[in-house]
Amino acid sequence: MQVLLQGKTAVVTGSNRGIGKAIVENFAKQGARIWACARKPSEEFEEFLATVAEEANVKITPVYFDLDDADGLKAAAKGIVAEKEPIDILVNCAGVIHTALFLMTPTDKMQSMFGTNFFAPMVFTQFLAKAMTRNKRGSIINVSSSAAIEGNDGRAPFGGLAEAQRQPLRSVGRTAPAAHGPPRGSLGEARARRPSRSRDESMRTKLACMCGRTRARRT
Repeated sequence: MQVLLQGKTAVVTGSNRGIGKAIVENFAKQGARIWACARKPSEEFEEFLATVAEEANVKITPVYFDLDDADGLKAAAKGIVAEKEPIDILVNCAGVIHTALFLMTPTDKMQSMFGTNFFAPMVFTQFLAKAMTRNKRGSIINVSSSAAIEGNDGRAPFGGLAEAQRQPLRSVGRTAPAAHGPPRGSLGEARARRPSRSRDESMRTKLACMCGRTRARRT
């Protein structure tokens, strides 16, 4: 079996759950040495990292900081760079979401989402990208949302944020879309084969996004 990331170093934010956690597990299986970033320590997370590291025979180092804490973010980035290990991959996966009626979404909620999901990852990327530039290598992956390309109920501001996340790196290097089509035979593929929606249907979708149910979740 070919090990794709042998000898590579990756930094993954939001690595204690969901997509970030799965990325850590799969990168380890491919031989990567990982800086696994999370907001706060937990026994479950530490045990997960220890198990994955042992099974894959790689080194995984936890790094704890809150994206909303500018000083903590800066200290974490400096700590990673100080180890002087070339960073080959940065995955920005951590984030928050607030789902609500568009016309009833408070300004502070929108500012909070942009602060945590956009500005903080961009600042973190700036710190690490300087080291990557000096080493003349590296890939940066921003995990965004399908809300950037299609309407989701109650997620109009989040959709705008997701689109914003896709843009900055296009001006600083070569980029490639990270979205893939649905697996063959899946429900997603069946939906993809459906005829395109009419203008009226598209408008109803947009209105649904403005009138979706209120819900909040932090990852």
